[in-house]
Amino acid sequence: IYYKSIIKITITVKVGTNVQTKTIYV
Repeated sequence: IYYKSIIKITITVKVGTNVQTKTIYV
């Protein structure tokens, strides 16, 4: 039985007072 692995990559970019969080599922 094969289970597909989900890799969660969270990139947090801090610009000034704005914080952008990007989540990428591969």
